Amino acid sequence: MQATRLALRMPAPHTANSIAFMGLVVLPVLFALLVLVILPIWVFIKVRTFSSSDEVLEARLAALEQEIRQLRQAAQLRGSSSPLPPTPP
Repeated sequence: MQATRLALRMPAPHTANSIAFMGLVVLPVLFALLVLVILPIWVFIKVRTFSSSDEVLEARLAALEQEIRQLRQAAQLRGSSSPLPPTPP
């Protein structure tokens, strides 16, 4: 009977060993939370931001290419003696 009492006895919650143990448990849990939850969310947001900025840049590039074509056509219609050579892609 004495042995079962000793085996079931829990240490006091505020001893130095339990505080150190809690510190050792909290840090890996926080690290796991950071790596498994926060980091993937941050990466997803960054990827979405980059893809949307790429779409904006592609649209701007297409608009500028269209403007260049229009300016070349206008120059040819005015009878320019030396039309601008096409630029490589």
